[in-house]
Amino acid sequence: MKAFVNTVYGPPDVLKLTDVTRPQPQANEVLVKIHAASVNPWDWHNMRGEPFPVRFSNGILKPTYGTLGADIAGIVEAHRQTPGRGPRCECRRPSHRACQR
Repeated sequence: MKAFVNTVYGPPDVLKLTDVTRPQPQANEVLVKIHAASVNPWDWHNMRGEPFPVRFSNGILKPTYGTLGADIAGIVEAHRQTPGRGPRCECRRPSHRACQR
């Protein structure tokens, strides 16, 4: 799978299109095949590392998690629920529509 990744803070030029491994859902998580995504001020600040307090949540010298994006819409491909806990997601099976804001 492909993703734009930033390994250093800076302007949009620091983003690189790379191959990344397909994530596996952990307990109480879903894997969503993204059909639409948006870019918002949160992504912009995390890419640039400015204002400086943003770095306290994403790494002081370089980004800890290099994939940007918080607002998505797509189709649930897989989910994993911990036995004995109530569902945090109303998705009962793969192929359900999902969105997160």
